[in-house]
Amino acid sequence: MSGSGKIVLIIGAHHGFGLALVKAFQGKGYQVWGTVAPQDMNDASVQGLRDTGAGILPLDFTDDASVKAAANTLGEQVDHLDVLVNSAAVSTKPRHRNNADENSRFFDMLKIMAVAPLLVTLHFIPLLIKGNPGKVLDLLPRPASTENNPHGRLSHAMAEAALKEHTKHLTQGMEFRTTNASRINIFIAVVHVHLPAGISGGDGDVDLAEPANGVVGILKNLNLYSSGMQLSAYSRWVGW
Repeated sequence: MSGSGKIVLIIGAHHGFGLALVKAFQGKGYQVWGTVAPQDMNDASVQGLRDTGAGILPLDFTDDASVKAAANTLGEQVDHLDVLVNSAAVSTKPRHRNNADENSRFFDMLKIMAVAPLLVTLHFIPLLIKGNPGKVLDLLPRPASTENNPHGRLSHAMAEAALKEHTKHLTQGMEFRTTNASRINIFIAVVHVHLPAGISGGDGDVDLAEPANGVVGILKNLNLYSSGMQLSAYSRWVGW
């Protein structure tokens, strides 16, 4: 699928899977913008993103004022946004399989996996509306269950449930506006990205091209009928 110059914004783009997404979208002809946390803008890890030639926006996705400022800055550079990818929840860092700190992690996971994607999407809706249609992909790691959780990932599962719920409600809101002739077409999907085993150090030191290209490929099938669905980066539907 060719992006044909369409504009994509990737949240959390300067290393790991976010950087792999930058390269995958560029390979399909997209004009790519990526965000970096303000405190990391001068970090050496950002050089990989700079080397791609992508546009760079400072954005703390957990801070309302920072997200609003980034949306305003992008709006001064482009007249619309075709794709928004909330990828910050997909980490290439090692997973810690214990539940000793599960309570303390719960609110952090909720903020990163559920609240932040909603906050970012809401602020970029004015640009997405002009994408006609604009598309939003909320990326998550492999599905987690609140019922079968032997590895202490209850915080992950609850945050994932919250993201799915607000995705459905936001999608329904867009559908309501569309059917009432205000011509708002924004299609949204939750996408699970199961990264290859063996990832360590947070730098994506295994081949991330396949799942990254899988995320790009989802866009051709994201439309009014599939919006609000839960998808896999490997082109599979995932049941709610």
